[in-house]
Amino acid sequence: MILFIFPSGVHKKTSGTDFVPSVGTTTVTMTQNEITTRTPVWSAFSDLYLDIPVTDAALRRIADLLSESPYSVTELERILFDEVHPVCRDNLRSVAGNWNGFNEPELVQAIVAQLERGKRFPWSDSTKAEIRELWTRLSTLLSP
Repeated sequence: MILFIFPSGVHKKTSGTDFVPSVGTTTVTMTQNEITTRTPVWSAFSDLYLDIPVTDAALRRIADLLSESPYSVTELERILFDEVHPVCRDNLRSVAGNWNGFNEPELVQAIVAQLERGKRFPWSDSTKAEIRELWTRLSTLLSP
């Protein structure tokens, strides 16, 4: 099997001239301006993945930061699950995960690299339900 990368995503060449889009696989390239705009959002969302309980006060602080962003609630949800979650989820699985906060430059570098590689779904993910519940609580705190 041969993989071809096109602007619309990765496609598998299965035989002859047939190209089948790989399920859920897309690559994203962001401008420096987009990265700069996203960084506070990525950083705020990464706090949901620390190895400490997420308090109501922490959710309010995160909601305040997210409300300052130019993104809609729908866009924020996509950023959380498509950009931050694939990079940060393993911290929730770790026996001794990061509890003190993610290094922002390393977080940004990891998210950008993951986006450029492309996301691949569906994956079984035991942490997604936990984050989905936090998102439900968080989204009710966001200003419309």
